[in-house]
Amino acid sequence: MAEKKEKERLEKVESIVARMKKKYAKEGLAPGETSSELKELRDLVTGGKTKVKIKAIEQLKESKNKLIQFIASAYSSFQEVLTPLLRAFSNLAVVKRLDYYLYSAHMRFSVAQWLIISVVSSVILSVAIFFLSGLLFTFLSFPLALIFIDSLLLSVGAFLLSSGSLLLYPKFLALRRADLIDAELPFALRHIATQLRAGIGLFRALQTIASQDYGILSEEFSRTITQIEEGTETKEALTKLAYYTQSKSLKRAIAHIVRALRTGGNLSDVMTSIASDTAFEQRTKIRDFAEKMNFFGVVFIFVAIVLPVFIAIFAAVANSPVSKIFIASMPLTPLVITLIYGILMPLLLAFLVIYLKSIQPSV
Repeated sequence: MAEKKEKERLEKVESIVARMKKKYAKEGLAPGETSSELKELRDLVTGGKTKVKIKAIEQLKESKNKLIQFIASAYSSFQEVLTPLLRAFSNLAVVKRLDYYLYSAHMRFSVAQWLIISVVSSVILSVAIFFLSGLLFTFLSFPLALIFIDSLLLSVGAFLLSSGSLLLYPKFLALRRADLIDAELPFALRHIATQLRAGIGLFRALQTIASQDYGILSEEFSRTITQIEEGTETKEALTKLAYYTQSKSLKRAIAHIVRALRTGGNLSDVMTSIASDTAFEQRTKIRDFAEKMNFFGVVFIFVAIVLPVFIAIFAAVANSPVSKIFIASMPLTPLVITLIYGILMPLLLAFLVIYLKSIQPSV
């Protein structure tokens, strides 16, 4: 009952906000000039208690992605059950910084929307795991109590793993974008330094980088250029970029640019120096990665070749007549061997490949 009243109150607030937007538009005011006042109105009427945006679900339903639409529809159908779960997740520390990483990763979702996507998709996955594992254990003739307990544990584990991974995904993507920025940054900084020496202004040099093919770095500078063209000061727009990017090299470069804009100085020499430092850091990362590859090459050979042969030998011994004397207690039944070769070994190899891919320098 209380939730229904709160929803009706929020709908009234949104109606007022919509009318005020139309009024401001007729008066010729820009959206940016009124957004803060409208936000204050929402907080004043609702007491600032709601953390979920009013139109989060409607915007997800209008998404072009069919999977997102399905998740939004599922949430609407089971909203009363899922809302307490969302509120519990909203108190987690990782959610407190979620808006920062969503913006840094250039993901066009609000915190409320991504929280809904993460929790609802994890619930769907856990329910599917529960029934599929139940069918598997039933086929393997497990006791009924054991079927329920094992299926429940697997579904809970799948929910925790899935929700945690999805909530951390924006941070992972932001860090991945930082690696891609670092790969292009030395070339872009040298490009800027060359243009500055030629007498071209900083804003024009940034526009050139935004229009060139520097990957993620061009995207970030394009967003900064757009903010400057909309009226934001150059120093403020660059400072905002430095705050949201995960690239330490770009943060350092922007700090020098902003300092030069405030106090003056030879910015082209500074850009060249930072480019050299960044290139040296990348060479160091490549050398460290090569050293790690020597070790992981041995680990990969052991997991992919030696360990399967080792298990096969022990399985043959365990299922032979002499096993009653030596290793009769070893649980290497045909089912266990199938699970090891069909599930455990591929998971170990996949983990090694994913880990090596994650630590590979983006150069």
